[in-house]
Amino acid sequence: MDTGLKISQWLTFKICRLRFKLIRKSILIEKNSGDAKEKQQQYAYLFTIDQVNGQIKRLLEKLELQQPASFHQCIVNRTTMQKHSIRELPENVLDSKIIAPRFVSALGYDVPEVIQYGVKAEELRFSPGIVIKPVDSCTSKGVYIYHNPEFIYEVKTNKRFNTEDSLKTKLNDYINLNNEDSWITEKYIYGEDGRAPVDLKFYSFYGEVPLIVEVMREPDTKYCYWNANREQIDVGKKKEHSFTGDGFEESHLEIIKKISLEIPAPFTRIDFLKGRDGFFFGEFTSYPGGNHRFMQKYDTQLGHEYLKAEARLQQDLIDGKPFETYKKFC
Repeated sequence: MDTGLKISQWLTFKICRLRFKLIRKSILIEKNSGDAKEKQQQYAYLFTIDQVNGQIKRLLEKLELQQPASFHQCIVNRTTMQKHSIRELPENVLDSKIIAPRFVSALGYDVPEVIQYGVKAEELRFSPGIVIKPVDSCTSKGVYIYHNPEFIYEVKTNKRFNTEDSLKTKLNDYINLNNEDSWITEKYIYGEDGRAPVDLKFYSFYGEVPLIVEVMREPDTKYCYWNANREQIDVGKKKEHSFTGDGFEESHLEIIKKISLEIPAPFTRIDFLKGRDGFFFGEFTSYPGGNHRFMQKYDTQLGHEYLKAEARLQQDLIDGKPFETYKKFC
């Protein structure tokens, strides 16, 4: 049976039950009360606004607990909204490898140095300690870390190459498959001991960050999930690739909250890299992959976070919040 229908039936039953109680109490008043004045007093007590409001409030609280909020469905709805929108939604505008770093830098936070932008594969200058990625890709496909000519790492597959010719072959394969030949190179952010940096993915709901994913890239890709209280949690995803991470600092969380409040969207995943030289912006992601794989408990929790964020954002827009930095770059 449809969940919405179940809730409707449940609420109808509760209202009918409340009406029955009022009728029964009315009969008891008629049966047991003495003079008209006493009856009037009891009826006045029975039907006070506070009492009725109290009953309604309790019903609504129970209804809220039963409400079938779903993070996955919120993301699907937002995707549908984009299809019917004349302009790109704010989170999609920021899902850009050139706009996003400028936006974050303008807010006062560190971003990796861009070395080349919008060049063809044949124009790429290979030098130690750079990241090569397609301009228009929003995943790890086509992303390579060039440590040196004998150590080239493909992020998507965790494969390593030891010649530039192997890298050029992979770049050409990407171009032929996607019909895109526009690349960006950035200075690579090294982690401790020269290893890959810790990748922290913050699920941000307009000022609130209830979920953080810590990703370790070397020697194999593994995942650790945290709540805002820095407690490790099991959300039902990637159990076979889990590990116990080091987590994040409170100062990191505050940075993410501030950035999130500058984006006029209910949800954006904000990725940062925790390197040996600091905390650097990675990317914005509006529709994170695998969002349908959360266990129901967390899908519902994140769904409620999404709806509450939407309500806070709408109120700020009504109150005239300017979002000046966003408007400047987007």
